[in-house]
Amino acid sequence: MKSAGRALAAPALIIFAALSLSDGAAAACPHLDPQRCENGSSSKAAPIPKSPKATATLAAPSPTPNVTPTSIKVPLTNTPIPPTSTPALTSTPTTSVQVKPLPARSADGTFYITDPGVYSGNVTCGNIGSTAHCVHIWESQGVTLQDFAITTAQGAGLQLDNNTIVKRGTIKAPNGAATGWHKVNVTIDAVTFDSPIGGLGFLGGSCENLTPRPNRQITVRNSSFDNQSGDEMLYIKCGQDIVIEDNQFAPGSAWGVSTPDGLNITIRRNTFDLRSESLNWLAIELPRVIGADVTSNSVLGPSGDWFIYVNSGTNDLVVTDNCVAEGIGVLHSGHQAGGVAALTNERNGLC
Repeated sequence: MKSAGRALAAPALIIFAALSLSDGAAAACPHLDPQRCENGSSSKAAPIPKSPKATATLAAPSPTPNVTPTSIKVPLTNTPIPPTSTPALTSTPTTSVQVKPLPARSADGTFYITDPGVYSGNVTCGNIGSTAHCVHIWESQGVTLQDFAITTAQGAGLQLDNNTIVKRGTIKAPNGAATGWHKVNVTIDAVTFDSPIGGLGFLGGSCENLTPRPNRQITVRNSSFDNQSGDEMLYIKCGQDIVIEDNQFAPGSAWGVSTPDGLNITIRRNTFDLRSESLNWLAIELPRVIGADVTSNSVLGPSGDWFIYVNSGTNDLVVTDNCVAEGIGVLHSGHQAGGVAALTNERNGLC
């Protein structure tokens, strides 16, 4: 199930469902089924003005008889201070970045980006494999994909690589919008993920105790997620230094975000709309996560749903200043023996 090295696309449908039951981290329990849980501009300087000539009045010596005292005016001249010299401002020429079109369709019906650079364009895939990706980024030296649309009738949308920026685009695919396996330095910004199953996945395996974690320095911001089924919309396995901010999640799947076996996870200023019933019941799953900061999010949904669910040994958790609709639980830790160590849970509720 890996897409290691330069292998072709990973099976998004199977991976999204299977990896929720990951090694070292029990997946969340739909509606709390206990069998799926473990307890356990610079400016010029103004010149200095020249000092004007000044005069000083000096008193004459004491008068002698028959001598009229007078005042003697002696002009004093100050040496002018030259103006401060300011070098002329020179403009630095800017180098325009060439935006390339997406490569031509390959023999297998998909598109491969194999050179670094900035790419843009719209592509459509038709009869590709159910586990294939429509667009592959196979270049880890720096690719930006921007102002784009990927649409496929089969398979998954986009395969990610290291050192990638994906921004201002739409991905529509039936078996997962985008995936990557053990990726570093990836930014997702202003992307719409439209997939019936899944959404965006950073996948991994045999990584629960690795230092550093294989999926790291990943930012997902200003994006929207919409699906109808499956387990999660945004899945990051074995992630480290992860930022998830200013996104819109409307899950029809069981939950919105899951980050099993993660380190240093920041989830802030997102909106989770859990009103699509009946599968979804949870906004965020944190299984065996060490160090998470969940701040200033908004959660909508029916009574009985939950904002955060922890299991398998999550600790060092901060949950503050979140707007949570009436009837939604803030933190479910009932399947983690001993609760959550180093927990800050305050200022959460109606806004």
